[in-house]
Amino acid sequence: MISNKKTIFIMILVFITISCGLPKKEYQRVSALRDKVNKYEEIKTFAQSDFDIAEKGFAEADIIMKEENKDEAKKAKQLLLEAETNYNAVLDKGLEPYSEIIKKQMDESFTNAQEIKADVMYGDEYSKAETMYNEANSLYNAEKKDYKVMVEKLYNTKEAYLTLYNKVKEDFNKSDEALNKVKERLANLENMVKEIETLEKEQ
Repeated sequence: MISNKKTIFIMILVFITISCGLPKKEYQRVSALRDKVNKYEEIKTFAQSDFDIAEKGFAEADIIMKEENKDEAKKAKQLLLEAETNYNAVLDKGLEPYSEIIKKQMDESFTNAQEIKADVMYGDEYSKAETMYNEANSLYNAEKKDYKVMVEKLYNTKEAYLTLYNKVKEDFNKSDEALNKVKERLANLENMVKEIETLEKEQ
């Protein structure tokens, strides 16, 4: 009898602990969703009110979670679920029009990387980016579009070409810097030679 009471007590205690615990899973899930929405910078402009509501709710929940305020756990969960609904609304409303923006950005990144000869400097990485580019275009030109998958691919391809462009540009800048140092040393050496010649003439 005592054993049964003890078991019931433990079960009640576990239930209370779970019920009153902070909504960590929801927090992680909504944080990841928020990161995705914020990654696509212009997307919020197509559902600004939904985005603003989501951000406000998430900010309140974020304070509760960071302060580990278990008394507000229920409120935090509700805020997170509401924020999740609104972040998803931003994606639902914004992915299609945003896909045109990110497609243009991807094409610009591709052109910039091509013009700076990234394929010569970083052949393997350029080849991978080229594969991504072809896949992204296939998704974009498909009759039935999965906008979540397509936009992610367009974005990642844009970033791949942008990374290549920046790496090549940095290499060029380093080369220019090294060349300028050589020119400076040669100029100094030339001045030293002139000074020596002047001294020899004076003697």
